[in-house]
Amino acid sequence: MGDRLDVPSVATELHTAVAPFFASKGFAARKANRFERRVSDLTHIIALPPFRRAEGPIVTSVGCGIRVEPVEVLRRRDEDSGDSVTVGEPLHLLRPDKELRYWVFEKIADITANAQEITAEIEKYALPYLDRFTSSDVIYDIVKADQRPYPFNCQPGERDALMVYFTFLRKGLAAAEQVAEDLLERVQNEQRKRRRHLETALQDVRRHARL
Repeated sequence: MGDRLDVPSVATELHTAVAPFFASKGFAARKANRFERRVSDLTHIIALPPFRRAEGPIVTSVGCGIRVEPVEVLRRRDEDSGDSVTVGEPLHLLRPDKELRYWVFEKIADITANAQEITAEIEKYALPYLDRFTSSDVIYDIVKADQRPYPFNCQPGERDALMVYFTFLRKGLAAAEQVAEDLLERVQNEQRKRRRHLETALQDVRRHARL
């Protein structure tokens, strides 16, 4: 690879360095620096793609995801759309300090050293996190209860969409339509309230400016 590092070379060497660890944990390589493990009707995903930060060095961070396969079937528009139903967290949010962490590649020796550190962090934080999600029922119970904070990154709109999908899978179309209608009404009410607050605030500041 020579002394000059480039992103494709780092990606290849890093993948080679971490692949045995992932294989020992039941993960298979699906793409470069992306490893997946099927558990019941979920797929656990760990990705660590190297990239170059602006004009700086090549770095990588680690992301952990859970893809809900029954919902994935409903959402897939075509095989190459890249659209998927994945929730999860970046690795640094699973650490006690929650500080953003990048591994830096400035020389060839960094690849082996960083691979060892990355797999140790995955072993300690990512795998126990993923092991909590044993089936889609776990995720369904979380979004149904709607108790924040969730143990994964999920925006309100994504939560609502998951509820419609899960309801369809468990209770059929009529129930899913009713859930969607109820959620749409709630969203519209919230938007009206938000608009009123903004309009009131705007009126207040304009009135104050004229004093």
